[in-house]
Amino acid sequence: MLVCALSSGGPAWGAADPTDIFQPNFTETLSYDDNLFRLTDNANPIVTANTGKRWDIINRVAAGLKIEYPWKRQSLIFDGNLGYQSYANHGYLDNVNGFANGKWKWQLGNDWDGLMSYGYQRAIGGFTNTGFFGKDMISNYTALFDINYWFNPSWRINGQYLWLDSQHSAEQRQFLDLVANTGSGGIYYQSSVFKDSYLGLRYRHSDGFQPHRQVDALTLIDNSYTDDEVVLDSLWKPSGKSQLQGNIGWLRRTQPDFPQRDFQGATWRLDYLWTPTHLTQLELTTYRQLRSFQDLTASYIVVDGVSFAPGWSATEKISLHARLTWESWSYQGNPSTVFGGKTREDNFWSEQLVASYQFIRNAEASLTYQAAQRTSNYPNQSFQDNMVFASLSLKF
Repeated sequence: MLVCALSSGGPAWGAADPTDIFQPNFTETLSYDDNLFRLTDNANPIVTANTGKRWDIINRVAAGLKIEYPWKRQSLIFDGNLGYQSYANHGYLDNVNGFANGKWKWQLGNDWDGLMSYGYQRAIGGFTNTGFFGKDMISNYTALFDINYWFNPSWRINGQYLWLDSQHSAEQRQFLDLVANTGSGGIYYQSSVFKDSYLGLRYRHSDGFQPHRQVDALTLIDNSYTDDEVVLDSLWKPSGKSQLQGNIGWLRRTQPDFPQRDFQGATWRLDYLWTPTHLTQLELTTYRQLRSFQDLTASYIVVDGVSFAPGWSATEKISLHARLTWESWSYQGNPSTVFGGKTREDNFWSEQLVASYQFIRNAEASLTYQAAQRTSNYPNQSFQDNMVFASLSLKF
């Protein structure tokens, strides 16, 4: 299909106007993965994944719709996508997936504005670190309420509430189901000298409840947690060619049943973007964050990472992008009743190269190569993986 689209003459569809309120779209992505289940080199795929093949060819066809309706100082937005994903070698993983999200951007007078949204997303769970090779469809329901009060043209107070309900379809993975309620509040200064630049200080509190307890050899493990965090947010645009955006915070995570799972320390994310010309850009990112992970060796991963992403628009229609990433994964919060074991430490590298061609205004094809490698001080946890994606997207 991709080859036919690139070799055809004038399009048979009407080119979309980006100002249209009603914007249908269509995408098809064909991918090859040489290590679908992220198995170590010496793993037997027949034993671990009930199949004799490590690789697969995956095809996803999806149709979507975006509606944006501005009305005076308000804006209503709907964005949705419904797709079918099929596997050449592992047909039991075939699935229906997609998302739907509704937003209301509101403004009241000159002092109040904000955002209300509700979303749903359904996607198959990945296989890195799971030890589970069946189909696990993850459904995420989210609701957001965000409000700003501008008590001065340069100063605002922000309040936010976020609700998340994450559900796993596979019975073996339902101990990861999560309901989280997060509230935050802060004060921000908006620069009148540097356009769009700001500096803010906020406090965030989150309660995560997992209704299905994880089972180990002796007891039920309560994976619920509480997060308290103070964060400094900033965006600085010293010129039209560069910007620095990020946050630095101090996070305290407590888990009631197992104090040895608690975490206290700094977290951050800093992104520097430089666009020396209208055809080139460079992005450098560094971060330290907590990621969910729950088994008998850890309850979360402390991730330290850096990435470098250059981009180049060769012509108005052809662009090239790359991303190099290195991460250090430290598996913390040992909930096991056996102490004294070493902490698991992994190193993760990934490289990605994307070439895209916009053959008409609202139709684009892309080809992506991605490689990943992980090494670990735990046995049978290292792997290598190579993926190739070919994608076509159309907007009507």
